[in-house]
Amino acid sequence: MKNIFKSKYFLYFLLSLPSIPLFIGMASYPWTEEIYGQLTHSSGETAVRLLILTLLISPLKLIFHQNGFWKWMMQHRLSYMPFSI
Repeated sequence: MKNIFKSKYFLYFLLSLPSIPLFIGMASYPWTEEIYGQLTHSSGETAVRLLILTLLISPLKLIFHQNGFWKWMMQHRLSYMPFSI
């Protein structure tokens, strides 16, 4: 069970969870300009939040250099994840 939590695919799964409401919204509502604007806004907001989170990894790694969590975060290349949303 420990190996599952250390897997980069588990991390990718966790980072893809915010997109589930977007897909539900795309499938359940008719495509109007208002719905499209809401979906675009919410996906952009999620991408910006993830981008800020990934930009915080390097400074936090420098501050807490003995913590192995930040090294793990740097190794898994989280900086590309906000651009996939």
